[in-house]
Amino acid sequence: MKRGQAFDTMMLVISVIVAVAILGVLLNILGSFQAPGGNAKDTITQDMQSIVSSGYGYSQAKQLSFDRDASIDTRELTLKVAVLPEQVRFVCADGYSGCDGPITISDFGSVTDGKVVFNSAFKSWVVVCGDDVLDPVKYYIAFGGSGAGARDKCEACITGSC
Repeated sequence: MKRGQAFDTMMLVISVIVAVAILGVLLNILGSFQAPGGNAKDTITQDMQSIVSSGYGYSQAKQLSFDRDASIDTRELTLKVAVLPEQVRFVCADGYSGCDGPITISDFGSVTDGKVVFNSAFKSWVVVCGDDVLDPVKYYIAFGGSGAGARDKCEACITGSC
């Protein structure tokens, strides 16, 4: 029995439909994964690694998103970096709404004992800076309403006027 051109065309159409369906399923699966460095903790850790390896410097200011009830602990950050948790401090830029110095951030969380907890989802500019000759705190993670504000706070801390 001989098949004609219509049969081959139908087989091609069915193959395309199956391929599109498989592609849709794969895209849904891959879409659920977050890109490397996509979350705030990973980004801050990578910036810390860069500053620690160079011994001194500032990260580029980045606007990061934080989820409600998220937390960042200096012990978590320093697991992948050769730094002691007590050598890292969270600080808040001067004039940043909701901040009351480096210890308490009243609007969106609090910074105590090397941990920052976020009570609501928000975005903040973050700069990581440090100098390995400073003592006892060598590295700072500054939150601010702008990239310049966070960087200025980091620079103030590095120069001793934190």
